[in-house]
Amino acid sequence: MLLLWSLISTLLLILSPEFLWGLTVSPLPSQSPITHIRIVYVPGIDYDYDSDTPKPPQTTRSPATTTTSKPCDYDPCVFHEVSCFDLSVQTGCLCRGISGPDKRPEPPRLWKVSQGSSGEAVVHWCAPSSTVTQYKVILEGHEGQMQVFGEASRNGTVERLQAGTKVCVLAVNKAGESKQSEESCARYEPRTPDKAGLRAGVIAGGVGFLLLLSLAALLLWRRQSCKKERNDADAEGLGNPSYSTDGTL
Repeated sequence: MLLLWSLISTLLLILSPEFLWGLTVSPLPSQSPITHIRIVYVPGIDYDYDSDTPKPPQTTRSPATTTTSKPCDYDPCVFHEVSCFDLSVQTGCLCRGISGPDKRPEPPRLWKVSQGSSGEAVVHWCAPSSTVTQYKVILEGHEGQMQVFGEASRNGTVERLQAGTKVCVLAVNKAGESKQSEESCARYEPRTPDKAGLRAGVIAGGVGFLLLLSLAALLLWRRQSCKKERNDADAEGLGNPSYSTDGTL
């Protein structure tokens, strides 16, 4: 009986909650306090967390300032020893758009046909926006007697050109020559004498002639007066008996 009671007591002790909790839960070891690490962010450094070597800071570049080029000081109506292309290479200026040598040139602009100091006709023109190797000056009615000038020329002389003759300028390159247009042709109208100047010249000549005639008349009258005085003196001497031609009394 006593043995049975001991077995029952032991069984109750084993089945108690405190005993079961002590068997299932073991005490945790003591843990050290958690230390928080402060992370400082430095701008400009790109750190690669997969690598221990930090990348160098990236420098920001300001956008490049673009300089605006100016148009070239190039007059297409004036003779230039240096072409606009060479001037652009030397100074960095900008030339107007010019078509290539494989394209037929545009007609040049005939500026004027004036009369030279010796009576010859001087043809002035302006270069087109095209590549030109030479210029041709042709005359109405004499198309086969054209005159050829270099690519840098802006004027040409035509001898013995009659008034009213139509003059045309053509631009030429390896692709062909330009077409005739109203801007590339003009009629030669030599300057006429100034009527006002001619009238003034006639008046001045007439006044000069009158002055010369008056001076001649004055001299003639003076001569006649001197001659008359001499004759009167001789006549008075002859009437006096004490007067002789030898000058003795």
